[in-house]
Amino acid sequence: MICSAKRGKNERQGLHMWHPYYAGYSESFVLSVLKSEKLAQGAVILDPWMGSGTTGLVCQKENINCIGADINPIMSRFAAAKSHSIIAKLNDEGLPILERVIIKCKASSQLSKYYIETLGVEMSYFRLLIKIIDETLPDKEHDFEMDSLKSFYYSVVYFTFRRLLDIKSGSNPTWVVNNGFKAGLILDDILSALRCDFSLMLAQLTNYFNGVSVRSRYKVLNCDCKKLPIENNSIDMIVTSPPYLTRIDYAASTKFELQMSFGLDGYQQVRKNSMGTTTVPKIADPFNALWGGICLKVLEQVASHNSRASDTYYIKNKLRYFSDTFSAMSEIYRVLRDGCSAYLVIQNSYYKEIEIPLYDIYCEMAGNIGFSVCDVIREEKVRASFGKINPKSSLYLKDKVYYEKIIRVTK
Repeated sequence: MICSAKRGKNERQGLHMWHPYYAGYSESFVLSVLKSEKLAQGAVILDPWMGSGTTGLVCQKENINCIGADINPIMSRFAAAKSHSIIAKLNDEGLPILERVIIKCKASSQLSKYYIETLGVEMSYFRLLIKIIDETLPDKEHDFEMDSLKSFYYSVVYFTFRRLLDIKSGSNPTWVVNNGFKAGLILDDILSALRCDFSLMLAQLTNYFNGVSVRSRYKVLNCDCKKLPIENNSIDMIVTSPPYLTRIDYAASTKFELQMSFGLDGYQQVRKNSMGTTTVPKIADPFNALWGGICLKVLEQVASHNSRASDTYYIKNKLRYFSDTFSAMSEIYRVLRDGCSAYLVIQNSYYKEIEIPLYDIYCEMAGNIGFSVCDVIREEKVRASFGKINPKSSLYLKDKVYYEKIIRVTK
């Protein structure tokens, strides 16, 4: 039996809370999917929307090889940092490495005066620490792959600065509010917090894998799901949840870290290229008949709706989403071995009073791409949804019903 994708309380604490990632799913769901398939020894699982890394965590515990991919470099770092392979080195050499970083930071702090004046105190120290981590740790990153050890130190910096800056979620959980440094905070306070958070996060990582002997391979790629750097017919199963069509701005949940790391332009670039983005192109993407009849009907209803911007912004938003969906599903088909399956967690949504049955659209699209089977293997009503955050949405349809379904497509 395939378990619910809804996370429990245990999955909202410990290493799961290194970053408050809204769109995660439960470990029990991943485990039930892995158990449902008779995977051969050496099988490789792929999650092309890796997010915070839940699929990778479960695969490591089950000694199944796993590849994660995510276009967001911040979430790629968090996911890569949750690797069992670095625990021994972190326990033996982790604090001495951190102390080398801290010593270099103190020695370099006077050199960052220009950056403090132009970028501000927070961004100056943030970038200085990231720069020193890069210089201190050997660069093992290649072919889009995130180095897990370096990613752990990056994640500590992300976690510490988010805590010290008192970053909070807004009414929409993917929006963040920066309340600024606490009064009187100085570099020594930041470095002291880094030591504390390093020890906390290492203990959480160690405790998570306590008693588990991990021999499988785990890697995370920072790449686009629409252009996976993975060989044809090389993946034995996919477990994932694509971005929903609910105008969730996924990149916005890491706006703080992205802007601190890459500036406003870097953040906007990730946001623009992410599937499910709320940004739209100047010229609308062309409709592809292979998206299917259900998709076409929804797009026609949106384009002809009498509400403001339906035939401009909103139709462009929907066309971009389905264009990205088709590209991503085509990539999933390409990398899967013949006879293998992909499990996807998908939720419906609404545009005004128009229901968008996303799971049905995915199934029809999958069939047009070449998948032989598409089954709904679990469904449950969703109590809370982003569609209910905006009180004006009820003006068009009061009693909207949301379902989250798990579909299985087989090549």
